[in-house]
Amino acid sequence: MLVLKHYFLSDIERFQKEKIVLDSMKSLTEEEVFAMDDRELMEIYNECVKEKLITR
Repeated sequence: MLVLKHYFLSDIERFQKEKIVLDSMKSLTEEEVFAMDDRELMEIYNECVKEKLITR
């Protein structure tokens, strides 16, 4: 069975994740992060967690 993940972040969750990603990934601009959909934002956020750039 194929399982698809959908991310539907609330406004507060999205704001928190955007702030964390912007603080952790200096190579990304605000415009790039704001243009991401929830899935892309969560992928970058999870990469940061894996690389220990941030803690949950």
